[in-house]
Amino acid sequence: MDTNQFLLQVTCMTYNHVNYITDAMNGFVMQQTSFPFVCIIIDDASTDGEPEVIKKYFDDNFERREIGLSTPEETDEYLRIYAQHKENKNCYFCVLFLKYNHYSIGKAKTKNLAGFTTNVKYIALCEGDDYWTDPLKLQKQVDFLEGHEEYGFVGTNVWLNVNGVLSQEPPYFSSGRIEGDFVLMGDVFEDAKYGPVARTVSVVYRKEVLQPYSKYASGDIMLESILAKYSKYAFYQGYASVYRVGVGVSSSGDNLEKALRYNDWYVNCRRNQNVLFPDDCNWNEDELEDRGTYIRLIYAIKRMNWIKAKKYKKALKTEIYRKKSYSHYLFGPISCVFLWIALKCKHHE
Repeated sequence: MDTNQFLLQVTCMTYNHVNYITDAMNGFVMQQTSFPFVCIIIDDASTDGEPEVIKKYFDDNFERREIGLSTPEETDEYLRIYAQHKENKNCYFCVLFLKYNHYSIGKAKTKNLAGFTTNVKYIALCEGDDYWTDPLKLQKQVDFLEGHEEYGFVGTNVWLNVNGVLSQEPPYFSSGRIEGDFVLMGDVFEDAKYGPVARTVSVVYRKEVLQPYSKYASGDIMLESILAKYSKYAFYQGYASVYRVGVGVSSSGDNLEKALRYNDWYVNCRRNQNVLFPDDCNWNEDELEDRGTYIRLIYAIKRMNWIKAKKYKKALKTEIYRKKSYSHYLFGPISCVFLWIALKCKHHE
């Protein structure tokens, strides 16, 4: 097939999702559409066996003609495979297996895909640990966008998957203008500039809205704030998408490097918003810098490294983070004293 005929592209970034990626791929191929779409799956050099799972799924379910685009392409950086699904003739997979981890060195993952994505009109998002459950999800969202030119992105209601247990997440917005199965929210920038107004697993957006600002759109905060600034938002009331809780990258946990990497991304988003939306966003630079210092302070206290903790506490520039630090800084030594007393009492029992 001529790749220029794809109406929609599914973007799926994945890393070490061996236990989840099959659910994601099943959600892609179940989609019943009146248009051709291509699923761009990028495996960032997973080490848990995920590439083998993807390759087997591909071989079992897709036509391998070994001619033209269907011929695998391999370089020092990646292996790329592409084919049409055996049964769902509107569904194509283009899988990029990266040979070293690009995320860890801040390198772009999407190059060498221009021929597959240049002329698509809409983009859907689903990371490798999330999945879709409604076979008409893409069709309904695209139909809505085709009929509402002023709307740039559409979400859905979402299931939360916590250790295999599903529950319905309440909609981010409780009111709006109802039109059929959709709630038309319109201008949501004032909400979106603080954080996403839709789970990314649920979103389909109009590529032309984002394209002029694509270099800024790293992650959900920037993606949705840009879309909300330059278009309107609606969501499908059906529960069509599933977000796994506690599986992906997070700012929490006991890994300092992970927390700081998330913080760097977050701070970069806020600085980009200051550049793009100077009349609407004015994130304080000192507070942004203090976020990283505060994270280091908390981890120093967890490790009972009071010298480092004192250094980080002294380095805080803003009152908001100084106040936040007081309870942690005081609680650390006090809790150690109570722990010492408890252990002494237990020793004398």
